Amino acid sequence: MKFLRIGEDSFKCMVTLEDLQPIGCTFTDIIKDQAGLQSLLDMVIEEAEDKIGYVIDSTRVVVNLQLVDSSSAVVTVSSCNEDKDFPELPPLLSQVPDSLLGNAVQDTRQSDAPDSFAENKIIFCFESFKNLEGYAAAYPFATGIFNSVYKDDAKGVYYLCFETSGINPGDVDVVCSFTLEYARQCPYWDNFYEYCNEHFTCLLKANAIEKLAEFAV
Repeated sequence: MKFLRIGEDSFKCMVTLEDLQPIGCTFTDIIKDQAGLQSLLDMVIEEAEDKIGYVIDSTRVVVNLQLVDSSSAVVTVSSCNEDKDFPELPPLLSQVPDSLLGNAVQDTRQSDAPDSFAENKIIFCFESFKNLEGYAAAYPFATGIFNSVYKDDAKGVYYLCFETSGINPGDVDVVCSFTLEYARQCPYWDNFYEYCNEHFTCLLKANAIEKLAEFAV
């Protein structure tokens, strides 16, 4: 598991099927059974205390699970006392599209192969070009993962898409953890490029991060 502290009372954690082995669960179990979710939460919080010093001292906890693909997920945990405003989080699995959820429930345990989807894409949404530019300037990794950027002119947001086919899952986890500091992750889109080419403006078709970093102020 890889952890990212996003606030005093919140953190994100990248979890893979391999991480779930100690509790004997799959993502299918977690999706279908509240006990599976509780086992995951107990394990993540225990590990978070050891790795990032996160200690729950509150009366309320909210957990959000967002599947990256059928073999990994991002877990967001936030806690708050009764006398404070509770941070807004989407409810459990709210961002998981039906196609991905159905695939995961059908057989998560057989989805370890990197080509479990015809297209391996991880998509992030940036609320402004300034955020995207700042992200590109701070990006600390070699741009070995194919990436492109589209703009939704109607909403004024930007989509960064990583092509992860053939990339080491550990490298993908690290990149995702870093990117989540700047953007929110979007559901998997089966026809991402077709939809973007029809509805959005393609700003950078390839090596987007590298090109943005060159001109970042």
